[in-house]
Amino acid sequence: MMNNIKIFFIIHVSRSKKIKKIIQSFFKNKNEKIFLLTSKYKGHTSVLTKNAIKQNANIIVACGGDGTINEIINQIVNTKIKLGILPLGSGNGIAKHFKIPNNIYQALNLIVSNNSKFSDLGKIDKFYFLGNLGFGFENEFINQYQKLRGRGFIYYLFGFIMASFKFNYNTFEIKKNNKTKKIKPFAFTISNLNQQGYNVSITPKASNNDGLLDVAILEKKNIFKIIKFLFFILFKIKNQTLEEFKIKKIEVMNVGRDHLDFQIDGENHKINKNKVSIEVKKSAISVIA
Repeated sequence: MMNNIKIFFIIHVSRSKKIKKIIQSFFKNKNEKIFLLTSKYKGHTSVLTKNAIKQNANIIVACGGDGTINEIINQIVNTKIKLGILPLGSGNGIAKHFKIPNNIYQALNLIVSNNSKFSDLGKIDKFYFLGNLGFGFENEFINQYQKLRGRGFIYYLFGFIMASFKFNYNTFEIKKNNKTKKIKPFAFTISNLNQQGYNVSITPKASNNDGLLDVAILEKKNIFKIIKFLFFILFKIKNQTLEEFKIKKIEVMNVGRDHLDFQIDGENHKINKNKVSIEVKKSAISVIA
């Protein structure tokens, strides 16, 4: 029981009516003060989170997927506000890493327990991420997936097929520990967690509290080796062709381009410069889990 605790639930408009009824019923005889907010468009979650901060929120709950979580953490980073999660998205990679129950009532009980742990965050330019960052095929995949009207695993497959025809290789220059290397990757993922959604992971050894980010790179390969790589990822088989290492900081430059395209936590971003620094921020957020 948490007396005088303010809990703000930010719910995607597509699920708002049903979820609000469940939450209201759950808290009917409890002492917590709850606020139910509906996010109606991309970026609205950020606006609602800022307003919740002004109203002295103690907990802000992301009722959605990784994208909803990302908008919230970019506002509450380095504050005392705790992040709660009701996993209502498609892949729910972040929720799966933290072992948040899919059952909404179990997830609400977890939030009421108020048991939290500090987690690291990754940072690229001005953006923070709790889950993962992708520059390669994963960025084009998210780009194509976002264009689809539906959500769920079948649409992931459609997005994957569409991205297979649209993907173009880029050359990157990466610098870590004062050593520079050029790569032309199919996959280029930097992750803080061991999940990318649907229990699929390219960084299964990633930890959210080790003060490090996990990097996974698959250089340009022929189609058969790419299919083999994807098969190994799906069935959690160790892949020797995947370059893996851990970093506290890395510099990435898109060679021959004047900008950078990437995805963070399932949302596409573009910045108008071709070189960025990516680093880990130790214990930057508190997650109820």
